[in-house]
Amino acid sequence: MAIYTKNGDDGRSSTIKGYPANKDANIFQILGAIDELSANLGVAKFESRGAPADAIRLLQAELSEVAGFVAGGAAFDFAAQTSNLELLIDSFEKKMSRGPGFTMSGETRLGALLDVSRTVARRLERSVVTSTKNFGLTKAANPYFNRLSDLLYILARYADTLAAAVEPAARLISDTLPSGVLNMQVAVRLCQDVLERARGQGIQAVCAVCGVEGNLLALLRDDGAFIASVDIAKNKAWTAAALQMSTADAMKLSEDKDKLYGLQYINDERLVLLAGGEPLRLNGGIAGAIGVSGGMAWQDGDLAFWGKELFEKDRK
Repeated sequence: MAIYTKNGDDGRSSTIKGYPANKDANIFQILGAIDELSANLGVAKFESRGAPADAIRLLQAELSEVAGFVAGGAAFDFAAQTSNLELLIDSFEKKMSRGPGFTMSGETRLGALLDVSRTVARRLERSVVTSTKNFGLTKAANPYFNRLSDLLYILARYADTLAAAVEPAARLISDTLPSGVLNMQVAVRLCQDVLERARGQGIQAVCAVCGVEGNLLALLRDDGAFIASVDIAKNKAWTAAALQMSTADAMKLSEDKDKLYGLQYINDERLVLLAGGEPLRLNGGIAGAIGVSGGMAWQDGDLAFWGKELFEKDRK
């Protein structure tokens, strides 16, 4: 089937219900901006993981529903989804501190990509305001799109905060420990840094680091961390080393019948398919792995990925 129909060659198109309009009409300005925003978010999603990636996936799915409504399809509850966006904004703001004044974009790649997405969202918001004033679109759409831009701003700053937190620790670990190795001394220090970061987020966690063969190099349990997290963290590290991939990726692949489906049914207590395990790479190969347990799955995943980045930064 050909991709082109030639139906729009005269500069006109139709909505879901068949209403014709010029392609530069307000309704198509909105639909085009939604498509553009989702595409930009796709690039940001490719660069992200953990909580930011989950939030972006949610937004992309939601924007598809919004586009359907604008084009004449199923109803969309703007008021309820505005409240959900506010909950997301609040949850990310609790994990970071923001200084006063204007923030210059470009501190991190992910932050910059999210800032670009935010500018598209603001343009989309302006088209929506025109439509609510002149073309009968529900005014409940205005706060939704305003809050959407706010969320993208907070996500960008959260991305910058995560990257900034890596910098001083990465310099410290490279200054005080030998580079190019993963041994007990490095593993213990890595666990200490991850637990310190977890404390800053209000999480009492357990961190484990193993070698490439899966044998434990270090395991530290913070005061108040769950006893169950000891085995879970150790087994997350083992799983990441054994599969040479993150435990979150292994979990997703196990749900795909064309990939690693059935992995979840293997009777091995060491195999853990929950976010929080990451392989540690050194000199182009797998040197070992890190496992974290103590928070929610996405929090463990963020902490393990941060530890991975910390280890690999000056050891490539």
